[in-house]
Amino acid sequence: MATYWTNFAKSGDRNGEGAPAWTAFNDANPTLMYFAGTPHTGPIPSADAPRVLDQYFAWRGTPDGEAFVQ
Repeated sequence: MATYWTNFAKSGDRNGEGAPAWTAFNDANPTLMYFAGTPHTGPIPSADAPRVLDQYFAWRGTPDGEAFVQ
């Protein structure tokens, strides 16, 4: 982790020599960097979780969602 932070501080890019490539997260490439053991990229443990939160917060902005918290 420290290597990625140092690389980012020096160059604005977290990747660097001797470290596994850490690709940017986006909808087309939903992978995370795991630091347990040897650093490696992998899938989101529960890909549905972010979508559920998005739906919840969208609902909270509706009149029904506002009334629910009253």
